[in-house]
Amino acid sequence: MTELHGPLTLPQPRLHPFRLALHGLGVAGVLVALAATRAAGSDTLLAVEVGIIGLVLLSTAAPDTHLGLLIVLLAGSHWLATVDDVTTPWAMGFATGIALAHTSMAAASVSPPAARWSEAMRRRWARRLLTQIAVIVPTWAVVAILAEIDIGANAVVMAGALLVVAVVGLWARHGALERDPSGNAHVG
Repeated sequence: MTELHGPLTLPQPRLHPFRLALHGLGVAGVLVALAATRAAGSDTLLAVEVGIIGLVLLSTAAPDTHLGLLIVLLAGSHWLATVDDVTTPWAMGFATGIALAHTSMAAASVSPPAARWSEAMRRRWARRLLTQIAVIVPTWAVVAILAEIDIGANAVVMAGALLVVAVVGLWARHGALERDPSGNAHVG
């Protein structure tokens, strides 16, 4: 029996280059979101930003954990705590960074590290990202318009807006599901 000297290390599977790109895009997305927060906010917290970046780097080593959710929650909380103007155009940069980070981390978590990605898989994930990015500018425009209109605490308007968001979300989810020959829906 051989004796181990030093820390136990497990062999790591070789990462496919596309998987490395996904990790890089996840880190870049968070950096874009934090840069937008810094540009729009008055009192950003460097310690929080360094902590978020540390979590992003850790999530590249463990993409199948819930670190991505924690990163999005922390970055969003940091934005809310430091940015006072809800209509700042920097919100679009923040949203784009979060969309890029979230989609990249989600894509990295769905396959083994050394898996080859087919062209269909790449197109599918690119389409998901572009769909998220496509709604950023219209959403920001609606928020900017509503901020200029004094609607007060109109519960009917709020309920209607939430209903529209829910219907669009269900429609988007339905489009993301594919049917196999037996008729069962699954995420494509």
